[in-house]
Amino acid sequence: MAAPSVQRVVTFLDREVLGILVVALFAVFSLAVIPQALVQDTWLTLVSGREIAQHGIPEVDTLMVWTRGETWIDQQWLAQLLFYGIHAAGGIKLVALAHVFAVTAAVASGIAAARSIGASPLAISVVTAPAIVAAPWGFQLRAQTFALPLFVWVVWLLSADSRAPSRRVLLVLPLLVLWANLHGSVVLAAVLVAVRGVTLIVGGYRTENLARELWLRGIALILGPFACLVASPYGLDLVVYYRTMLVDSTLRQYIDEWGPATPSPETLVFFILAFVTVGLVARWGGRLTPTERVILLVTTAGGLLAVRSIIWFALAAAILVPMLVDHVLRLPASMSRSVRVTVATSAITAAALATAVVGVAPTSWYTREWPTEAGDRVHSLASGSGELVLGDERYSDWLLWEHPELVGRIAYDVRFELFDRASLDRLYRYQNQLGVDSAELVDDFDLVAYDHRARPRLFESITSSGDFHVVHRDRRITVLARVRPTDDGEASLIAGGSRP
Repeated sequence: MAAPSVQRVVTFLDREVLGILVVALFAVFSLAVIPQALVQDTWLTLVSGREIAQHGIPEVDTLMVWTRGETWIDQQWLAQLLFYGIHAAGGIKLVALAHVFAVTAAVASGIAAARSIGASPLAISVVTAPAIVAAPWGFQLRAQTFALPLFVWVVWLLSADSRAPSRRVLLVLPLLVLWANLHGSVVLAAVLVAVRGVTLIVGGYRTENLARELWLRGIALILGPFACLVASPYGLDLVVYYRTMLVDSTLRQYIDEWGPATPSPETLVFFILAFVTVGLVARWGGRLTPTERVILLVTTAGGLLAVRSIIWFALAAAILVPMLVDHVLRLPASMSRSVRVTVATSAITAAALATAVVGVAPTSWYTREWPTEAGDRVHSLASGSGELVLGDERYSDWLLWEHPELVGRIAYDVRFELFDRASLDRLYRYQNQLGVDSAELVDDFDLVAYDHRARPRLFESITSSGDFHVVHRDRRITVLARVRPTDDGEASLIAGGSRP
């Protein structure tokens, strides 16, 4: 019995060597860049998860000074709680490894989906490599992590159903219910599912083969997704959230990630891949079903409209574009069976070894981009008399995660959707030092901590009056403390700090 099983494994390794190599390389790279994958949203996810675990699903913000009391619809609550639970079980190491597993599962599932609809391993490898690097920010550790494999599975089900209709496509609905509690990108998935419902009914009319079951299934796919969007503890309140984030959002005017994609070094691969995809669809689009073509169209448009949406186009392209590339790319195999099996086995072994090496690395390696000394300095100065801290979006949630005592004493964090337009405009003017009154935001704070690489003009503006003194500065973060006169007329730092 063992021999046939071994033979099946060998056959699989031989046949899928290129896909295995791509997945293994992606996994190794993702493990190597874990410190860079930890971003401000990572800490927001963990802070929010801790808040949910301790106080339940939030309705208003209690974490930050400027947004205290504002309605907070935390649509991503389940992803945050899951990551917090993972951290409780194994610390930041396990969180990072779980993230790498999830994003690698998304890439591997995309390759499997492309193979299932008939694409060759060579075509898949040629497309997947640029797709992966088209939106590297999409693989950062945040609540969106869990949405990546869900997106691939939804597209896979829709693609498979468009080629051979089956009741199995209804599995997209429970996936959407789960997704509606993980990340707001579920709206895109709901649109794609509804598109499949429309094409199912239209296709049945055209072929005069619209059976009652297909009709009902089509209606379920059109209406069901939008019911799934509110399958959350927040219920219909999520309608307001989705409208705020997608329709009435002012974020695209202030945050590059929310704005439209424009040609730049960061978006170059996306534009090339999108251009090639449109050309291939125009020339050989008949190799794809109408549903698959619409998926590519919608995700391409989404990437053009918002930089943060490029990742969904990249994943869709990795699944569907190889079918088009196969039409123009046919190269003979250049390796023997034994070599292919050896390469596949070596790739899997390398990924396993990389996981083991990263797994035993010290926690300081994971968090090396986050200056513990600076955080401790802020905490020690702020703990004396309850001083307020003007952190920036990079460091605010990290400070709060490391020092929970700072709850309600940090100005703001990355949840810009809690701001109104006037507040966002004032913050934008401060960060970019626009206008003579742009530095006035610091007047209510005793400590300022910010990323001086992102805000190089802040230092001179804040320190020019002599009210603030540097208490910590390294390659990325600057911490300033207000100088106050003492009873003897000399100056000292807040909270009994050393004199400047």
